[in-house]
Amino acid sequence: MQRYKAVLFDLDGTLLDSAVHFHSILNKQALELGTAEVDFETVRQWASNGAAVMIENCLGITADAENFQQLNTQFLELYDQEVHTSCPLFEEIESLLLQLKSKDIPIAIITNKGRRFYQHIEPQLEQIIPVKVGITRDDVTEIKPHPEGLLNSAKQLNITPEECLYVGDHKRDIDAAINAHMPSAAACWGYIHKEDNPTQWNANHLLKTPTELLNLI
Repeated sequence: MQRYKAVLFDLDGTLLDSAVHFHSILNKQALELGTAEVDFETVRQWASNGAAVMIENCLGITADAENFQQLNTQFLELYDQEVHTSCPLFEEIESLLLQLKSKDIPIAIITNKGRRFYQHIEPQLEQIIPVKVGITRDDVTEIKPHPEGLLNSAKQLNITPEECLYVGDHKRDIDAAINAHMPSAAACWGYIHKEDNPTQWNANHLLKTPTELLNLI
């Protein structure tokens, strides 16, 4: 008997190693600003928190700076260009998705990323596995940790929330699952800040690697 009938995923820091793109973009901006090169591990620490937070913590440009909005707009434009061509996956993710496909386990993606970017990512993922449902920040009235996206996904899959597993690398992902009364798994390979402790997020499962998830199916 299957433990879960569907797996729902966060995107950045769970499936996608987006910090590869973010690191490249921030260093282009640092070069233009004439500031020091940004360390990759620093980018990883903030990669799940959006462009504005990365600019503030990786480039040291605060939100009240005169050029902050310009940098934020430039970051998003550069990311839009990069995501058209490649979406780097974490190690083991392709293997995990292929094995879920072989087991006929449907997947969905719920991300706080805008559809502007997601629309270029989903076709690349679908070269590996069909994405039954893809929900972005533009498809809901409330983003995670609100449960709306997770509940809508379960409804579209025609599977109860209790029979789904939601996987994410941020506390807001686990909070969203808790709010949806949906089992959750913390993706400990993702962009977890050094001051965060996934053992305190109240996730049902802690996964060190992606393929550990197969033990739950």
